[in-house]
Amino acid sequence: MAADKGVAFRYNYSIDVLVRKGDRIDGMSCGSNIRRADAYVMALGSYSTAYCRMLCLFLFIR
Repeated sequence: MAADKGVAFRYNYSIDVLVRKGDRIDGMSCGSNIRRADAYVMALGSYSTAYCRMLCLFLFIR
């Protein structure tokens, strides 16, 4: 459904760093590559809090 609308899903990538530019995510460092997109969805389960900390965002999850 989403893929039919042009959404690209990337599997088996390790995100090293979320690259921030001002108040936006500019990309994701994956090894020697920086991946960029128009929008990002964070669906990392319990790992979401660690990645949000890279952006100085804090999730309060119990």
